[in-house]
Amino acid sequence: MNIIFNLKELLLYLFIGLVQGLVEPLPISSSGHMVIFEYIFKITFSDLNFKIFVNLASFLAITFYYRKFIKEIIKDFFSYIFNKNKRKETKEKFMYVIFVIIACIPSGIVGILFKDYIEKYLSSILTVALSLLFTSIILFILSKLTKNNKNEEKLNAKKSISIGLSQIIGLIPGISRSGITTFMGVNKKLSLEEALKFSFIMYLPTSIGATFLSLISDNSIIESFNYLYIVSFISSFIGTYLGISLFFKSIKKNNFKFFAIYLLIISTIILFII
Repeated sequence: MNIIFNLKELLLYLFIGLVQGLVEPLPISSSGHMVIFEYIFKITFSDLNFKIFVNLASFLAITFYYRKFIKEIIKDFFSYIFNKNKRKETKEKFMYVIFVIIACIPSGIVGILFKDYIEKYLSSILTVALSLLFTSIILFILSKLTKNNKNEEKLNAKKSISIGLSQIIGLIPGISRSGITTFMGVNKKLSLEEALKFSFIMYLPTSIGATFLSLISDNSIIESFNYLYIVSFISSFIGTYLGISLFFKSIKKNNFKFFAIYLLIISTIILFII
């Protein structure tokens, strides 16, 4: 490895990693922001290694944030399978895992079949601007739906399929995966907290699948390793953890409309300058 210290590049990758991490858990599309940064800085971040490092960082940060809940559902999932005394509590967690798997199947299939098409034809700055505008509208509606959100219906197979289908739309850069899946969850009468939790837990297997798909499509990962990816990994991990922590504090005040306004402004600016 030929490591040449470049302060400008170091700060750029530190900044990009931090911002990517911050926006990953927010309903404003991290993939869309990456396309915007590529457009602004005239640099491509489509390198496989970079994607893997920042996505892994976000994956680990979200896993750490939900570590207690994840540990609980995994424990009860296997307990329900191997324990003859089937308890109601373990069955609920067992079914929760099943619902997550069901929800991830549609986007997994579409991602495998249309990955190259999405990257080639749906990753332009114009597409991102229009997608951010669409996400803004969704968040405005979500803000209205959650204003007096008292939905307490439980998750079931039908709801998980609907949420999973909505995640397909989130494959398009600029459309927030967490925003569209949370919107669908609330629209299907889940509480906001339950819809958000399910959306973030869905992200974990989705992230693993996307990384695996990238790896099998390019086996030259070690050859193009760059120390700057480590910098981005660290800043992305910190950014994601801070982002998800701040996000859950902000939604208690129903601040979806502020995210919607932000996206409306960004998309309008892009549409005017391109």
